[in-house]
Amino acid sequence: MSETISVGELRQRAAGTTAPGTEALVGLLGRSPRDERIGLDRAPAAVLARRLRSSRAPSSGSLTALLAVLDDLGDDDVRFGRYDTETEVAIMLIDAGGAVTAASVEPVVEPDHVSAAELAGLLRRSDDAAAASSAVARALAVLDERPDESLRVGRQGAIATSRTFRTKYSIAREKDVTVVGLEDFVDRLAERGETEIALCSADTGSAVVVAALRPDRSAAIAVLFVTDLRHDGDARA
Repeated sequence: MSETISVGELRQRAAGTTAPGTEALVGLLGRSPRDERIGLDRAPAAVLARRLRSSRAPSSGSLTALLAVLDDLGDDDVRFGRYDTETEVAIMLIDAGGAVTAASVEPVVEPDHVSAAELAGLLRRSDDAAAASSAVARALAVLDERPDESLRVGRQGAIATSRTFRTKYSIAREKDVTVVGLEDFVDRLAERGETEIALCSADTGSAVVVAALRPDRSAAIAVLFVTDLRHDGDARA
């Protein structure tokens, strides 16, 4: 299972430093559930910097400062985490001793949308999703009931999403949430390495469909179906 840290512990660590961006990070985490877990990943600093630059233009000095730290580290490996809320996304670097060495808090980039009918069509046409046939069949049953529903599409790094989902939904299974297609989903994303994917979800209240798409939304990569959410209200994408 991937390494994680709780929101409460991360906030405590960030509050004890004057590193770039930590003041905004402490504020964001203070508005979030203390027990929520944040997945931690490792990557060469230069790779993470390229990923951040390709996915968003800096709108705050904290992201500019974080990128400067990454540029100075070059090809050295860094440990980092990402925490998303509905309105903001935080990236933080954590050293071997557990200290937060830099962070950024940026507004969420407004996502584009796809209809449930369009997503269902992608799932039916995409060979890439065929191996998760049980998850696809269940996903289509949900999407076909609400063809006109507009689903938000965001962009994320493939391997980071793979690691986060493996941790999050493995924990959900331990709480008796039914998760169909998890292994196929995370393996297919991991195969794509540091590339970007498009991610969208449909939430019925009792079930969630999560689909990973190619960045140009020309095909589906994998699909995840989650139900029995009464056991764990946090097991959503």
